[in-house]
Amino acid sequence: MSTNDLIVNVWDNSKNLERGFLRLEEDHVLITLESGKIVSSQNSTNVLYSLAEDSDDSQLRIMLGPIQVVTRSYTGDTGQTFEDIFPPSTGGFYGRLRAGTKDTLYIIQKIEHDPRLWLIIGDSQSGRIYETHVIQPYEAEALSLLDDQERQVLWYANIWSDKEDSLREEILGVLDEPSPSWQEVSKLVGEITIPNLKLGETARDTISRLVPESFSEPIREQIMAFLAYIMMEKMSMEDVIDSSSPINAIPMFGTLMRGHFRCVVDSQDWPPYLKLMVLASRKQLEQPKVTLAELTSESMKLFVQKVIEICPNWFGVAIKSAQELNDSNKFRARLPVTKAQAMKSRKLWKKRLSAISYGLRVRSHVNPYTIGLNELVYLGAAYRWPHRHMRFITRLGIISENPPHLQVMTMPPSGVERVMRALPQCIKVSLSVRVVNLGLYDEASGIWKVPIERILASLHRKISMKRFSRRFAGKAKTDTYQIKPDEAKVLGFISTGVYLEVFEKTGYFRYWDMSRKQVFSIISRLQKKGVLEVIHEVDDARLVSLASIVQGKRDSVISLVDSFLTYTPTSTVMLNEECNNGIILSRLPEDNVHKLVSELNQHGIQQDVVIRCMRPRAFRSFTYDLYHRLLKSDGTWDDDVGAFLSQARSKRKELSESNA
Repeated sequence: MSTNDLIVNVWDNSKNLERGFLRLEEDHVLITLESGKIVSSQNSTNVLYSLAEDSDDSQLRIMLGPIQVVTRSYTGDTGQTFEDIFPPSTGGFYGRLRAGTKDTLYIIQKIEHDPRLWLIIGDSQSGRIYETHVIQPYEAEALSLLDDQERQVLWYANIWSDKEDSLREEILGVLDEPSPSWQEVSKLVGEITIPNLKLGETARDTISRLVPESFSEPIREQIMAFLAYIMMEKMSMEDVIDSSSPINAIPMFGTLMRGHFRCVVDSQDWPPYLKLMVLASRKQLEQPKVTLAELTSESMKLFVQKVIEICPNWFGVAIKSAQELNDSNKFRARLPVTKAQAMKSRKLWKKRLSAISYGLRVRSHVNPYTIGLNELVYLGAAYRWPHRHMRFITRLGIISENPPHLQVMTMPPSGVERVMRALPQCIKVSLSVRVVNLGLYDEASGIWKVPIERILASLHRKISMKRFSRRFAGKAKTDTYQIKPDEAKVLGFISTGVYLEVFEKTGYFRYWDMSRKQVFSIISRLQKKGVLEVIHEVDDARLVSLASIVQGKRDSVISLVDSFLTYTPTSTVMLNEECNNGIILSRLPEDNVHKLVSELNQHGIQQDVVIRCMRPRAFRSFTYDLYHRLLKSDGTWDDDVGAFLSQARSKRKELSESNA
């Protein structure tokens, strides 16, 4: 259904019935009655309406005043789309939301004498209504939640919204300058033959002939600007390490520029940019060494991956910076080298750029018990709708009709009790540990040295819980810390990781209505209170994720968990109270994963331990505002788990109807 006006019957306070035409305007609903009177949802909350057309929904009386108005994405051109969700959404609307890119209005209203809700999807600009549905309450709650990726987009827009266009113009403006000379162009062309190459009036006229037209236009323009800058030597060493530099507003440009300067500093020849682009556009470029998940046939991505592969690898330098920060046992809200220090020493300049290039960041692991919360893990194919207590959910294994999903929830004990009564198969997490082992990285070879044999052998030895706790669990906290709203905000986004570079940017935390000084103070305070553990780490896209579900004898499980926390680059462990059931989420080199998965289960069988290893294939996190959305105004935690549990009732109803 798509219409400009929806014909409805309207009841006012005096119960008079009148026909009208419903449409959207900005962020509210308008009904124009046949009498000419206009009724608005902004000031007519007691008005009821129903659909005039004869349908199953025409018997419903809908309250005009909305209970929720949100802007989410939408596409109406694809019909039924894939939904990684269960139970299925009403009319498949959630699939169109997830597949869409156009900002669209979603309005939710109550239905008289009915626990279900009424959803209107439409265009706030034209007033056009795309869809209307009767939906379940858990569907409405999901509409109110933004995942971390969506939240990051809003955060980024908040920072750059008032200056992104000007920064882009500043970078791309080089293309409107006079053309580089033949001498400057020859730096790039080398032995490559470019048909009909000639100098134009502007840099754009000349360089446009060097970049394949098969690249998408926005990316093509960024690459042209990059080539102009390096040919005409427009970028200084200071600009590249400036956290406020315009290059941060154009990620592709910044990635290429920083890679190029690594070549300059190490006195290494530039990558043959033009040759690589030509080969990529012809599908003749040798496949870069990337993980299976990053394999692509897209020419532009192949080109960038190959450039980064050829540029000097300074990952080991970034690793050392993170190790130094971790060894200090202190949180530092800035990069390990200031811009002023870097400009005095090439070694320090290299250290600063490596930290920026490889994403040196601070991330915390929250101890939920210290603030009166618990964690639950649900493994199964149902209950996949986002809800307020969901921390993250990931699809495991290969794509199938109903693949298992691993869901981690955070909630107060009262909520845990309700969920465990309904779903006793959930794992109530008693111990949660996250460890980053930067020392496993070997800078000389440029690889992570993961002793897989030691992990396999751990199943054949025993380790006491006392020893394990001494190494990883830390001191038990008996007092509960009463968290404040600003602390709840920081706890959410620091749990996902914040790049140290951004602490130098003015106004970066204004999205959360806080200053850098406030954020630093809160993190330091929560660290001292034992609420969180701060870890400095770096991004390595070459690592892949592995989920291991373990169940068996306590001693064997503890020993295996201990080995993962000791011998993998990154592992997060969640164990139940008996320590005979747990989840291990790790990141390892891809070759190590293949060997581990092929042998671990067999070793487990020998020790009566059941081990299922699966690769996470899709991941959605709702951690950014997790603690803030759960913290109520009176300082207590929200324990309403209805949106999660009601999915089961909906599932049973659907199954019974399908079997009727």
